[in-house]
Amino acid sequence: MQKFPYYAITVRRYNVLFRHTDWLKKTQELYNEILLFYYRLYLETFPDQQPGTQEALRILETLTIVGRDKQPVPTPLPWKKIPLYFRRAAINTATAAAKRYLARGTQEHPTEKFTESVTFYKGMYRDFQDNTISLKLWNGESWQWSRLRLRGNTVPEAGQMMSPALVLTKDRAERRQAEAGVW
Repeated sequence: MQKFPYYAITVRRYNVLFRHTDWLKKTQELYNEILLFYYRLYLETFPDQQPGTQEALRILETLTIVGRDKQPVPTPLPWKKIPLYFRRAAINTATAAAKRYLARGTQEHPTEKFTESVTFYKGMYRDFQDNTISLKLWNGESWQWSRLRLRGNTVPEAGQMMSPALVLTKDRAERRQAEAGVW
């Protein structure tokens, strides 16, 4: 009899200790602006059909990012130098939100504003250890690698770290870390 591997995802919370909390807020604000941009573009581009997530990502990037051929694109991004994986995290969230909106027949108007937490894909975080992580944050003018101290849970040795999310609450910042364990 063949044994199938199963896995579970556990989300761990950490309190974030960081001097520049305004950078955390600016990063989240920029993320939500980009998310809204791609959400609206998705609704304009795919009013009747719903392509798969990867196909939607490819089409939306083709519409907004100048390729190697340096030809102008129909809907260029209004921001300069948005990191690839930051942009892709926003596109994935926008695609999911747009699909939910299109699937709901009762919602009359599309979403006007987002307050989503930033998900940091590879290239946007590094050097994760038990009590620190480096995140690429927007300070309002440029991207900065910033080392954040963490307090709280630890990831077990058998766990595998997945893309972290930064959750801003009224009184503190939290980093939520999903981990997958395989059995």
